[in-house]
This record gives sequence, C-alpha cells and structure tokens, in this order.
Amino acid sequence: MKINFLCSKSVAWMKFVFPRNQAKAFAEGSRHFNLDNTQKKVLQEIGHHTMNLYQIEMGKINQKSELIEEPLKETQSFGDMGTEVEVLDEDILHRIKLVAGNGQKVGVLNFASPTIPGGRFLEGINAQEQTICRNSFLYPELLKYRSSYYLENKRSSHQYYYSAKMIFASHIKVLRDETEKNFLEGENYVDILSIAAPNVTAMKRAQLVIDQRKIRNDFAKKILQILRQFKAVGDRILILGAFGCGAFGNNPRMVAEIFSESLGRIEFNGCFEIVYFDILANSTNLTAFKNVFANKLATQSKVKIVKALDIRNKK
Repeated sequence: MKINFLCSKSVAWMKFVFPRNQAKAFAEGSRHFNLDNTQKKVLQEIGHHTMNLYQIEMGKINQKSELIEEPLKETQSFGDMGTEVEVLDEDILHRIKLVAGNGQKVGVLNFASPTIPGGRFLEGINAQEQTICRNSFLYPELLKYRSSYYLENKRSSHQYYYSAKMIFASHIKVLRDETEKNFLEGENYVDILSIAAPNVTAMKRAQLVIDQRKIRNDFAKKILQILRQFKAVGDRILILGAFGCGAFGNNPRMVAEIFSESLGRIEFNGCFEIVYFDILANSTNLTAFKNVFANKLATQSKVKIVKALDIRNKK
C-alpha cells in the first residue's frame, strides 16, 4: 500500500448560529447537549426547506438507492498506484464543497442511525448524519428501507451491533456549504453509503459484556464492505471519518487501525485517488487517526511522506 499522508487542519467551520463549544458537542454526536429552542428551530427549518426543494426537483433528478444485503467479495486491484490520505479537522460539507462537481466520483460514508431514517434531523437533532440529511436529498432514499433495514434493527439490535446491511444511495444532490445557508454553485452530486456502527454506549447502558474482539471483528467486516462497495461503483474520492467514535463510544484508535489495515489490502491498490477522514472539533479522535496513519507510514516501505498542509492559508 502506498499512502501520501497529509495531516491537515482546515477551518473547523461552525454552524452560523452556534459558538465553537456547542459545535464541538454536535460534532461528537453528544446526546446530552441540549439545544435551545432557537437553535433547534433553525435546524428544523433548514431540514424542512431541503425537503420542500426535493418535492420541487424530484421529477428531474436521477438519484437511486439499493439495500446491499449480501457480503461483497474481493475483486482484482487496479494496479499499484498509491492512495493519498488526509486527516482533517473540518465540517463534512466543507469537504464536499471542495471535491464534488469536479468530474470525479465522490463517495461519502454516513454514520447512520440504525433505527430512525436520518436520525430525527427534522426535529433539530444534530450530528454527522443529520448534517448530511439537512443539506442533501439523501433522506427520501433512506425512507425506502424503513421495513428492510430500520425496523429490522428495532426488532433485533443484535446486542447493539446492528445489521451489516448497507444502504447505498447514488447521485445524491448536495445543496449547501458548511454554513448551511449558502447554496453550492452548480450541480454537486455524491454517492452516500449509510451503515450503523456498533453502539458501545448502548451496550454499557444495558450492562452487556463489552467484547472488544467481537467489536473489532464487526468493524472489520463493515469497513471492508464499505470500501468494496465504493470500489465497485468507481468512487475515486472518499470522505470518511471517525466512524462510530462519537455518541456510540467506540475506541478511535481501534477504528483508525481497521481503516488503515483495510485500505492497505492489495485489493484496493489503485482504486481510490484520495481518502479524507473528516473529524470536526474532536481532538481525541483527530489525534488517534493522525497517529495511526503516521505510524503506518513509519513502518512501511514504498511510502511517500508529504509535508503537512494547513489549508486555512489557501485562498
């Protein structure tokens, strides 16, 4: 595996009504942070406006989705070209703004609620999935799987490991930038894969045994399937993140290691031009991912280390 590793820190863009400490809580997916009524109303209005726009445009957009239920098999690599990895402190909408609409296929990982399509974003709840749903046309695709995905997880959470099924939505229009008030220029489409991580927080609440080996195996299986699906559809630019390391309480170093190990498999050589790990305003998760990928570079040959960039200084 060849990785050009750039550990960057971009502007951690804040939602236009929230100070930084509040945005940090949102970024971490905190379920204990209480929004005031004004803040909730703003988020609700953004979400409802997006759904109104979808109703207007639904007849002319070409988005679609499918539920992937069977494990994807390993396929031949695309050569030996390296994969560039960037670990970034930034809002996912900022990265989408920079890379979508430039002719390359972009794949985005949605940290999905296992039981509620969109994670109640229309009620003003906020985390990574809700940010995506408020500012794109993803939600109508998620609704198609209320019985086959969400209800299944409600009926049986599998001790909070949840289903390994994936909802893959292609050609999803993204409307706004990281301010959530400015509309993006032109047509900006991405593919979005939705899957739930194991919920360690819920396991602890239910006083279940925390089996770290089982958790690691579940992540390894899901992350491998995520990458294989993006490879299968030809997504060359991936926007990932600290999957399951917010409200679900998973160990960020473990998750970063699994991503690193999976990306290092021969089957993914030459498949992805660049992989972004967007981790907004969470120093613990950011540091864990930086350290894991830096260590990966230090222990491998045929790896080019690129000087860290600070894109805040870019015009």
